[in-house]
Amino acid sequence: MGRWLRMVVLLALLAGLTVAVALRMRRPGPGANGGGYGPLTTEEWPPVPVPTRAASDEAWVEPEGRTCPVSHPIKAKLSSGRFHLPGMAVYDRTIPDRCYASAEAAELDGLQRAKH
Repeated sequence: MGRWLRMVVLLALLAGLTVAVALRMRRPGPGANGGGYGPLTTEEWPPVPVPTRAASDEAWVEPEGRTCPVSHPIKAKLSSGRFHLPGMAVYDRTIPDRCYASAEAAELDGLQRAKH
């Protein structure tokens, strides 16, 4: 008797699920009459202007070989996580991965000031 009851409950559940899916598929969707969103259009949006920034506005720039440009004099070495300021003992020997305009910008990128 228990097996028959489980079978009837399972069939009723399956029938209810089938009816729910069928009703859902017949319902008008967005863009159809009564859908609430109105008709779909194919009109083009105007291009969004992208502001351009001068090199001096960038937080960091790529080095020029072993040197940094005058606008971004701070040398950063990503492998050590340190940055070197002009005048420091190893500044001239440091081969930079990035060049920063200010120490604050380098610190905001997670780098620490070198000790010497």
